[in-house]
Order: sequence, then structure tokens, then C-alpha cells
Amino acid sequence: MKRLREHPLFNAATAVLLIALVVRLGLFFIVSARYPVRFLRPDSLGYMQLAENVVKHHAYSMSQSEPLAPEHSRTPLYPLFISFFTFLNLGIESLIMVQILMSLLLCLAAVLITFELSGSKTAAFGAGMFTALDVPSLMHANLVLTETLFTLLLVLGVWFFMQHWKQPNPYKLPGSAFCLGLLVLCRPVAFLLPFLLLLLLAFQPQVTVKRRLYNAGLFLVIYMFTLSPWLLRNKAVFGFPFISTIGYENLLTVQGGGIRSVADNIPYEKAKEVLKEEFERSLAGSNPGMQETLQLKKKMAVALIRQHPAIYARNYVKAVANMLFLPLRSDVDLMLGLTDKASILQSWGGSQGENILIRFFHRTSFATILITLFQMIVLGLMYAFSLLGLAFAIGRRRSEMIIIFVIIFYFCIMSGAPETYARFRVPLVPFFSVLAGAGLFRLQEFLNARKKV
Repeated sequence: MKRLREHPLFNAATAVLLIALVVRLGLFFIVSARYPVRFLRPDSLGYMQLAENVVKHHAYSMSQSEPLAPEHSRTPLYPLFISFFTFLNLGIESLIMVQILMSLLLCLAAVLITFELSGSKTAAFGAGMFTALDVPSLMHANLVLTETLFTLLLVLGVWFFMQHWKQPNPYKLPGSAFCLGLLVLCRPVAFLLPFLLLLLLAFQPQVTVKRRLYNAGLFLVIYMFTLSPWLLRNKAVFGFPFISTIGYENLLTVQGGGIRSVADNIPYEKAKEVLKEEFERSLAGSNPGMQETLQLKKKMAVALIRQHPAIYARNYVKAVANMLFLPLRSDVDLMLGLTDKASILQSWGGSQGENILIRFFHRTSFATILITLFQMIVLGLMYAFSLLGLAFAIGRRRSEMIIIFVIIFYFCIMSGAPETYARFRVPLVPFFSVLAGAGLFRLQEFLNARKKV
């Protein structure tokens, strides 16, 4: 304990963890004392049904009654995580408490990574605070959703990768590949990320070409080995290996629905229904297999994108901007019991009606407005210091920070769908926080240099 207290980061890390714990537990007790059902969202019910069927029927199915149809859209890691609590007859509150602990680990990781990069306790404290006070992150730690587990696996995988990048290690690279494999089994959106990191290994400094090839092969083998049980299960059940079918469905109904709603000037939900009806009619009574059905959905969606490339591009940019800049408001209202219905700040397609400022203040409470303004201030400061962090990375030639930029770039590219909102920003917050911490250190250096002049 004495050695721990003597660590240069002890005070900074302790302060960050205490503040993070207070705000997360504060929300937890508000919700659990009044309406525990507010820990749930529509997706939560599906995850919990999968977990229940795993425990009771030893089947991975979302069916509520027999026969249990095998599930193919939801990847298994988060439902299996929930099944641990189901098996022990522990309630939602126990699950949320574990997620809060995971969220605290993310705050600590931001502190440690920033200190490794800058050597500054102030920068490390700042990075930890940005993660601790991020409203979407603390809200989703209190929701039965994948965000917290997904973000923790992402940060662990990237941290191991950065450690190997700086100093090749026989354990860190396999650890990274394993964490990233679990990451994909948590949410399939990350499937291509390891291949992007694989390309980076070709440029790893101070490593021979032979060693780079070996590292790349080892990374790929362990990554695919981690995915193999799920791929083999799907091959055995459905006849072909795949990670998830949800991408095909989203391509048609979400991306396609966003295009159709703008092109036909109809509400987004109506556009999704129209596309589903058109797809059913296109089958013309035929009964294609699952693999063929997925390819037909993809073909129809791609044709729609080619027909309206400008609308697709507009929707894409708008969705990424929503993910990066819009505050989380709907979940604040729902969790505090201020509304019974979800709402968004930006509409898609059809008549736009009220502008975003009118929607912001419409049918909400003063408390929600204050919380939303607070998260916008924190977000603005984080992004401002992140730009300074870019200057730090360039000025110090910290090549390992390229990995952070790759992560941010990847998830921005993968977030260009109409239903994207602040929830999808949660996995990026620790990385922006690290950049912001480095930017804070860069500002410190600048101010100190000015004082000496």
C-alpha cells in the first residue's frame, strides 16, 4: 500500500476515480431507488432474453417460447456476460455495478496511457477527468447495453497494441489480438478494425521485415482463433460462416431508409417500412435461403445508394457529425423519469419542421437542459484540447499515437448511418481524452516557455 501511495499518479488517479465513482453511483441510486426498469432499453430486452435461454435451455436464441429459433444477428459476448448474472440469480443492479467498475477502469486507463505518453501528472489527470465526466459514458455504464464492455475491450486491445508498438513483446501482441477478437464478439462493427491495425504492423519502427511478417501472422491467427467458435457454430447451424447478419439488415433498412426518406420526403420510419415491403414483393413468392436473402438485401441497398449518391453522402456526413457533436438528451430524460418516450434532437427525412434549438428546449426539464449544456461544454473542451494533442503528437514524433488516430478514423467511418447518435461516441471518448490530455501538456509547455521569455 505504501508503494502504491508513493506512485507519482496516486493522487491524480485517486481523485479521478472518486469523482467518476460519485457521478456513476449517484445516477445508479437515483434510478434503482425509483424505477429500476430505466436501466433497460429496447435492445436490453433482447440481450436478456438471449442470456435467459442460454441458462435455462442451453440455446442461443431470442425466442420467448419453443421452438427456439437460433439467433444470427446478435453476437454472443454480451449476452453471455449477462448470463453469468442470470445463472447466479443476481439482478440487473449487480450487472450495472460491475459495469460501473469497468467504467472506472476506463478512467484509470486514460490516466495511465496519457502519463505514458506525456510524463505529465496534470495531463494524466485532465484525460481521466474528461472520461470521468463524459455524460454518455456514465449514462451507458448504468444501462444494460454493450457500450461499457465494448469500450473496455477496445481500450485494452489498443493499449496492448501500443505497448507492442513501442517495444515488441511476445505477450502484448497476442493479448491485443485476443481482446480485439472478443471486441468483435461483443459488437460486429469492429470486425475490420484488426485488419487496419494489421497494416500498421508493416510500418512498425525498429523491427525487421521478417519479424513484421511473423508478428502480422501471429496477430491474425490469434484474432481468427478467438472468432472461430462463433464462426463454426454459425457454419453448423446456418450452413455458412459469418459474424452477424445485422449489417445486411442495417444496410437496407437504415442506410436505405435514410436515403428513401430524403428522396421521397417521407418520415424515416415510414421509409423503412416501405423498403421492407418492396423487398418482400421482390421475392415474388420465392423462398431463398438465408445466405441468398442477405445478398439480395445487399444488392437492393447498393442499387439505392447508386441511384442517390448525393443523398447517401449527405446522410453519411450528417450521421458522423451527430455522433461526434450532438449531446445525449433522450437517455437523460428517460433515466431521470422526465419522459416516457425517447426523443432525438435531429430528424431524418420528411418535413424537418422545428429547428434543432426549438427541439432542444421542447418538452424537457431545466435539469436536463443543464446536464445537456454541461456535456456540451465538456465535449467542446475535449475536442479543443484534442487538436492541441495532435500538435503534441507531431511535435514529439510519437508514432504510437498514430494508433489512436486510426481508431478514431475507423469508428467515424463505421458510424455513417441515420440512427447514429451520442451513444456511438462512447467507445471513442477514452481516446479523445488521451489526445486532450496530451493537448493539455502541450499548452503547459507553451505557457511555461512564454514565462521564460
